[in-house]
Amino acid sequence: MRAVWVNERRDGPLARVVELPDPRPGPGELLVRVDAVSLNYRDLGFYRGTHPSCPDVPLIPCSDMAGEVVAIGADVQTIGVGHRVMSVFQPGWVDGPPNAATIRPRFGGPADGVACELRLFREEELIDISASRLSTVEAACLPCAGVTAWNALDGGRGLRSKTVLIPGSGGVATVAAAMAVAAGARVALLSGNAAKLDRLESLGAEHYLLRRPDADWPATLREVTGGVDLALAYGDPGGFSDMLEALATGGTIALLGGMGDRPIGFAPSALFTKAATIRGIAGGSRTMLTAMIAAIDGWGIRPVCDHVFPLADVDTAFRLLAAGTAVGKICIAMD
Repeated sequence: MRAVWVNERRDGPLARVVELPDPRPGPGELLVRVDAVSLNYRDLGFYRGTHPSCPDVPLIPCSDMAGEVVAIGADVQTIGVGHRVMSVFQPGWVDGPPNAATIRPRFGGPADGVACELRLFREEELIDISASRLSTVEAACLPCAGVTAWNALDGGRGLRSKTVLIPGSGGVATVAAAMAVAAGARVALLSGNAAKLDRLESLGAEHYLLRRPDADWPATLREVTGGVDLALAYGDPGGFSDMLEALATGGTIALLGGMGDRPIGFAPSALFTKAATIRGIAGGSRTMLTAMIAAIDGWGIRPVCDHVFPLADVDTAFRLLAAGTAVGKICIAMD
């Protein structure tokens, strides 16, 4: 089978395609033919070899895929050959609050990921999407970004007529915007790039805000909405205090995990005078992912995919991710 290797050497392409032996399923295992893989920002640390847990050996990257089961071992109970499946980002987190063990991602670093033509999984590591209307490329966009957005929005509960602020234009931002609009929220999209805002118009947001150093966008947003009820944030030290300023009294900031490791500076008074809440969001449970797929099918949402690269161009795909110019997800077609 063909597979992607990263973290192999520093003096050549950071990702390349190699030939590896085909795996065979053992007891409790399913062999999946991977059709599509999507990239997440966490993958860049393993691609570059800079992630704290990156092994000093070649690694098969990526955590998010969709494909078809082509063989099963003994004792597999619920998923059969021919079923379409997608990977679960945190399969140990089944339901309820996470703990230090269950919150860990399973694939793409430090253990090998899913960027390969054939991959062995256990049943709890997959969700059957045979009944879904999503294509395999669309489904591959969702295991991490989709469930993170779903968790941040609390599954869309209580969002009708509420104002939701979503910054950025990546995989989480675009699917979160589509979900929030479908749930009846008044959505405001924020970007520092006017061209990206133009490309986001199809998501149906009510407000499109261009973030500029000389413009007071929090004041503008408060003036037209009365304040934000829910804001997504990525841990940007320069923008977190603006998020707090844009909040309505009693508002919430959903702070998405893995997007920044620098201290966030803000005045504590800005938090308690608004009776605001900050929620840390690090992916989501298997139960959330299952509910999200059902809701997305019901709403008719289609994830935004900026580009689908052939497997031979995997290094170009990673370089596009690193450039930060894409809108939505970047995918790799494995066929």
